[in-house]
Amino acid sequence: MATGTYYYVGGECYYVDNAVKYSDTYALNYNTLYTDFGNSDGSGGDCANFASQCIDYGAGYTLRNNTWKPYTSAWTSSTSSVNYWAGIGTRINAPSASQIKKACPVYYDWDGIYNYNTFLHTAFCVGKDSSGVPIVNCHTVDYKHIRWNYGGSACKYATVQLY
Repeated sequence: MATGTYYYVGGECYYVDNAVKYSDTYALNYNTLYTDFGNSDGSGGDCANFASQCIDYGAGYTLRNNTWKPYTSAWTSSTSSVNYWAGIGTRINAPSASQIKKACPVYYDWDGIYNYNTFLHTAFCVGKDSSGVPIVNCHTVDYKHIRWNYGGSACKYATVQLY
């Protein structure tokens, strides 16, 4: 049931608290209704898939279309995801902590070599810690409530403010 604060994203209601609740529920315990794209074979990970699930749940499955639905590139690839959501929200390269919004994706280029053109990881912001620093959940290397900027000094970040 959709409850709490909502914003319009792509013309649909996006319930922030529902998206965060989903993320917290499945950050460390994968939802078996979805394929796990774990990187045991070196082909990538489950990070963008997980962030997409969070957004999907927060929107009550109403944002799905031919480009963004389970297992499309925009759903499972960090680079395709940031490009897709940038067409709906506001993309910010090199964001400050104050620009990372709850229930929005955060993208990572671990080595900082792709100049904001390719991203290798996606996390999902679930709020702020007691110091006011945004915290995220993510899959592949699973984390729950870790500070958003855990990528190291070389890492380049981006986010898309969905609302």
